[in-house]
Amino acid sequence: MAHQYIADRFRLHRKLITGDAAKGLPDLWEADDGGDVYFVKLWQRRGEDSSDVRALWNREVRGLMRLQGYPGASELFVRLQLLGVDDKHYFAVLDGGRRQLLSTTLQNRIRYNWLQNLGEVSRRRSLWEGLLRIAEGLTILHGDGTLHRSLSAESIFTAPEGQGEFRLSGFEWSLRVASSDGGSSRIARTHTVRATELDRGSGEYSTATDWFDFGLLAAQLFGVDIKAHKKRDSLRANVDRLNVLNNRERDLIQQLLAEDPEERLYDDKSVLQALRNLVSELSVASASSGRSLVLAVRINEGGNLANAVEVASRGEAPADRPHQQRSWIERDLRGDILVIARTSASPLYILRGEKLSYKVKEWTVSGSTTWNIGYCEAVETLPRSTSEDQHFSLGHAKAHLVFAARSLHRTCLWVAQRSALLSGSALKLPGRP
Repeated sequence: MAHQYIADRFRLHRKLITGDAAKGLPDLWEADDGGDVYFVKLWQRRGEDSSDVRALWNREVRGLMRLQGYPGASELFVRLQLLGVDDKHYFAVLDGGRRQLLSTTLQNRIRYNWLQNLGEVSRRRSLWEGLLRIAEGLTILHGDGTLHRSLSAESIFTAPEGQGEFRLSGFEWSLRVASSDGGSSRIARTHTVRATELDRGSGEYSTATDWFDFGLLAAQLFGVDIKAHKKRDSLRANVDRLNVLNNRERDLIQQLLAEDPEERLYDDKSVLQALRNLVSELSVASASSGRSLVLAVRINEGGNLANAVEVASRGEAPADRPHQQRSWIERDLRGDILVIARTSASPLYILRGEKLSYKVKEWTVSGSTTWNIGYCEAVETLPRSTSEDQHFSLGHAKAHLVFAARSLHRTCLWVAQRSALLSGSALKLPGRP
């Protein structure tokens, strides 16, 4: 079968999305020019196309090209390689590189580490940074007098490695040429949930409906199957059950999805500020993740920790054999330790080893307290997670364990000296609650 080419250069070889000619939505193809990868959007030309339609196309082409000139646009939008018209199509060629549709990535979520274990703050922070990037692009569109109207995971491109490297596309919506008036009043959607005001026959798209769609995108990114919902209230209830998010994150998504348009978070500047504040908070929370930590462990015969180690080790480390218990604890904490920051009346951390979860409190001596050294003398007997827990991974960092059996004060002085020798400065647990 003969290959189909666009502009005598771009070979179409795989259709990714089938459009809807009646609604003016394009097909999306993956293409190449013998080397680089591109994405091509094709709008079918219709018999009734007139000079007015061609004029609309030319006007919108100029507008889209102008958007590419915004400072930093290359970091926010998929680059437009070429826009044009041939005998059968209106077309837009996007420079794809190694990127792929976010919708395709989410359908195969299990293949991507950056979409797994989202209870870990640093991974969520990267996703929120990606959403912030999309929000900045959307704000530029709005500032230019353009509505997106079809924001979804199918209009976002991402690198396979994630890292918040999202790029916005789909803003070619205004190039719909479904009829002689150059556009269609309705947008074909891949899901049934939409902003309240669009339920009415006279409802119009606006910046508020764009931000509602942005809220849907955020919910989907963090695990909500939006295609499974036909009603907005059931979708919002699902957002409330996203235990991987903290309250502030869930609240932001709920504000974007508010039923009443007047109560919705829809002002461009307000949305950007809320996202930047959230990213900043998550960055502070995870800023120290990956640092080494110094942990003083006190083993008292008959105490909670000693008994737990004896049971978990199946007698290999008896409660009355501190040396064997120390060796067992060191082995239990030698892997990629998960650190949970838990806010309570007395803030603490939970270090999850292979077998046990260790409670870590700030060091207290002579009326002074410090988080430069963590102190552990008990385990979490009933490990549990709360909605406000923040999760971290030490990654390549190390946990330096110091054991205290009797003289706590002398051990305190020795640990302080040891921590200085280990790092040359204070070593802190990641992200104080």
